[in-house]
Amino acid sequence: MAREYEAAGKSYKAARTTVTTLNERHRQLQIAQEETFERERHDRNFTSNFAETRLATCGVSTLNSMSVRIERQRELAKAKAKDSSPSKPTNKKLREGAHREHLNMQIRAADDEGADEPTEDENEAARKQWRVEVDPISNDKVYFHLQSKRVTRAKPKCFQVRIPKLQLPEEEVTRRELDEKRLQEAQDALLPQIRAFLETPEGEKRFQREVGTAKDAEEKLEKKMQRAAEKAAKSGKEISVKKAETLGELKARIAKREKLEFAEARVREDNEELERGKARLGQGHAAFRHEVEQILLEKVAATVRQHLVRQQRDKAIAMGWRQEAERAADDLDDISSDDDDKPHESEDSDL
Repeated sequence: MAREYEAAGKSYKAARTTVTTLNERHRQLQIAQEETFERERHDRNFTSNFAETRLATCGVSTLNSMSVRIERQRELAKAKAKDSSPSKPTNKKLREGAHREHLNMQIRAADDEGADEPTEDENEAARKQWRVEVDPISNDKVYFHLQSKRVTRAKPKCFQVRIPKLQLPEEEVTRRELDEKRLQEAQDALLPQIRAFLETPEGEKRFQREVGTAKDAEEKLEKKMQRAAEKAAKSGKEISVKKAETLGELKARIAKREKLEFAEARVREDNEELERGKARLGQGHAAFRHEVEQILLEKVAATVRQHLVRQQRDKAIAMGWRQEAERAADDLDDISSDDDDKPHESEDSDL
């Protein structure tokens, strides 16, 4: 009981530490998302100001540039008509339109003068301006910018995903192989202990219980084989021996005969298995000793393996071979698996 309370206390502390860590990560993620949304909003506002000049800055044909100029002239005419009416004062949209027109005029003048493409330094400065600092593990918040500043301005942003690749050093591989070897040796050492346990009065009770379970399984198998034999006999009686008149009837008869042959072979194998089972039942409980030993070995080996794995993980964390985050995740897995292991512990408590 003391060990169980101690383990429960450790699990509770680990769960609290994990919850605190997750809350902190969630808060940092919210901050990063808010910064990202703010930058995206700023970029959308910036892109909308240059919506009419995107085609021209990407090197589109003259026809597209002429359509942009015609549309700009129409907007200017509408703005003048609105300014001429005294009942409607200048609002925010008109001021933004005038500012956008002024910027478009400057860009068109630069294009007419034959300005060169932006340099690599300008592109790098623009990329640094839009950089987002987030968790380096796999994410979709890293901007993937194009080489040209004008092309980047003319299309929505792309995203790149970084997938980390885990590479284990030779020391880690050797350590894991040694751990597996120790686990196998510990499981092999359980078989003599199980045999000694079966010699005790408590082991006899456990042995009788396992033998009863095995006998029930044998009876279920016998009933299943009887039903299969009856089904095969019925299918054999239904087979027609008349000559097939068409190709379809011939194929159906051949398929039915093959199915019957397969059923007969299955019944023959089941009868042999039944005879062997009857012979074992006639020998008494000694015939089930090997099966009982294997069943107990599987149940106890799972508990021992889990205990040794926990010890190895604690040692790896103490030596600095694993990170604290992995320990918290493992503790959470242990908490969820404790409820599943309770019935097995009650069965193997007498070991």
